[in-house]
Amino acid sequence: MKILFENWRNYLTEDDTPTRSGYKIVAYEDDKLFSLQNPDLEYRAEIGTIESPANGMFLGTTKDFVLDYYAGMTDKQDALLVYTYNPSDVISGNPNEDGEIKVTQAQLDSIEVQS
Repeated sequence: MKILFENWRNYLTEDDTPTRSGYKIVAYEDDKLFSLQNPDLEYRAEIGTIESPANGMFLGTTKDFVLDYYAGMTDKQDALLVYTYNPSDVISGNPNEDGEIKVTQAQLDSIEVQS
C-alpha cells in the first residue's frame, strides 16, 4: 500500500467532541481518481477539504469492510479515501457497526493507493 497524501490533524473538534473515521474506495489510474459507479468519470478530492454533498455521502465504518466490499470493482487500481466526521453529522446507519453510514459532511484526511 502506498500512501499518496496525508493530512495530519488533531482528531478533536473545537468543542472537544471526538471525530470518527469513515472510508471510501475510488478507482485510481495515471495519478487521477475515478468514480466506482462510472470509471470514466474523474473523482475530485483534495486533502483537507470538507465534502458536503446536498444529499449526504456514504462512508464505510471500517477499512476492512470497505476493502472487502468495494475493492476490485474496476480494472483500475483501488484508492482508499480516509475521512473524519463528527458523530452529530450521521444521517443514517450505525457508526458502531461494521457497514455503511450516511453523513452530511466529512473531511478528507488521506488517500492510500492499494497495491
